[in-house]
Amino acid sequence: MAAAEHFDVVVVGRSLAGLLTAALLARRKFRVLAIDCAGAPPLERPPLFGDTARLVMRVLDELGLQHDLRTRLEGPWKPVTVALPDRRFVLPADETARGRELGEVLSGRVDALLDVFGRIERYGPSLDPLLGGDVELPEVGWRARRAWNRAWEDVAAARLVERIRWTDDPLVRATLRALLRVAGHTDDAAGPMTVRTVRTLWHLTHGIVPMRGGRAGFARMVSEKFDVLGGQIDGRRSAEALQVRRKKVEALITADGKQIGADVVVLAGGQPDLARLWSDAPPFESVGGRRMGLRVAEGDRPVDLRDPCGWIPDDDGPAHLVRVSGDRVVVSWVGRGTPPMARLAPFARMHHAETQSVPYPVPGDDPLALLEHPIRGPLKNLLYVGEWIMPGLGLEGACFTAWHAAAAAERIGPRRRR
Repeated sequence: MAAAEHFDVVVVGRSLAGLLTAALLARRKFRVLAIDCAGAPPLERPPLFGDTARLVMRVLDELGLQHDLRTRLEGPWKPVTVALPDRRFVLPADETARGRELGEVLSGRVDALLDVFGRIERYGPSLDPLLGGDVELPEVGWRARRAWNRAWEDVAAARLVERIRWTDDPLVRATLRALLRVAGHTDDAAGPMTVRTVRTLWHLTHGIVPMRGGRAGFARMVSEKFDVLGGQIDGRRSAEALQVRRKKVEALITADGKQIGADVVVLAGGQPDLARLWSDAPPFESVGGRRMGLRVAEGDRPVDLRDPCGWIPDDDGPAHLVRVSGDRVVVSWVGRGTPPMARLAPFARMHHAETQSVPYPVPGDDPLALLEHPIRGPLKNLLYVGEWIMPGLGLEGACFTAWHAAAAAERIGPRRRR
């Protein structure tokens, strides 16, 4: 095995949340390495929304990226397409236009719509005090959990959890299910409201921020800043395993056998990555999802289908996520059946690509109904960040997990500064 190289923090997974964590720690003068995980599965990529949240601005301000962000924003916010079995419509970002569109396509459901969207507007911003970065996430111990629960009780949205149902109207419920699928949620809109889904719909119904290059463009911006701050990105190697002793990560082993020492390891993913890297990891359960790539003949791109799109193929069927880019259409769904493509768009010539299985996170038992897994992992110096931890909140979730993981890394890890 190659000789070990030691870093204060190693971030495994160069996702947006991973790069933000790495950049924050590099800004705070730690020696940081960012590296990919070998064979990591493709993660869901919710839209990049939530840029106005206070914590997002704090993260970007510390990294000196607020101006860069503004220069990369393009044009008006993107609308969201909803495709139901018997109708298809686009939700504009403008509140007045959105209300007019919903009133026209869901005529006769005005009262149900006003009730649901009134709750979204009322409770959507209520998490700002918690998501502002001033409340520390609980780490280990009942005192931390009690402090978090007390802060949580002060949030107006807490009254929603498992108490209020979305709606009994099947058409409105299908619309909400499609919107949640656009944001990467597998939650059932027939069940009770959760804080996470309310917050997500609050962002989504206000539009999606178009950014030059999308999520990849934002990740490149953060990656460039990480490099300027003195961080290192190893693009040639990938993490293969964790060397663990006494419930602590001692080193990271790469696919080519190199050993990298680390005081703190951050997984920009979640327990599926942990299970791949560490043979004694606790089991992770996931529901089976599928993804199908379709190639559309040139000139046959559906003009009435905009990205992103939430699609309900049947009245009581599951919601699908549709991505449209040039001559390619990618459909993601939960389950093993094949969705009826003819119900989505009348393609004249369409070539099916291979269907692949993808994992989806399973909701945990966190009282917030917001975090899938805690930031602190089962090992003493292991941290989680990213969409497996806080799915469906886009940039806000990435900044939230990165901010708290960077603070936790400072508390539990290195004292050797650059």
